[in-house]
Amino acid sequence: MSPCLKIVGERAYIQARAKGKVGTSVDLSIELYDSRANRTVTSPLRCHDMRFAYEGEMEVCGWYEVTAPRGIPYVARQRWKLRTATAFGGGFESPELTW
Repeated sequence: MSPCLKIVGERAYIQARAKGKVGTSVDLSIELYDSRANRTVTSPLRCHDMRFAYEGEMEVCGWYEVTAPRGIPYVARQRWKLRTATAFGGGFESPELTW
C-alpha cells in the first residue's frame, strides 16, 4: 500500500495505490487526514473491485482533488479490504505535508 498526497499550485490531491496477488479483488479507501488535530478532513473516497491480473501489478485509486484549510499538516490515509469482506481494515499514511 502506498497512499500519496501532492500539492500542485493551489490544489491538493490524494491517491491510493496497492499491489496484490493475482486473482485478488480489493476495495481501496483514501481520505485527507489532519495529523495535528487527529481527525479526518474529507469523506472517504473509494475505488471498488480493483483486480490484480498479474504478479506485482499496481492498482491506483485517484488522483482526487481535495479542499481543506491552509497551514495545517496533512497526510493521505489509506485503508483496504478484500472485496468479499464487510469492513475496511489495515491502514497506511503518506508522509506529512503542510498545505
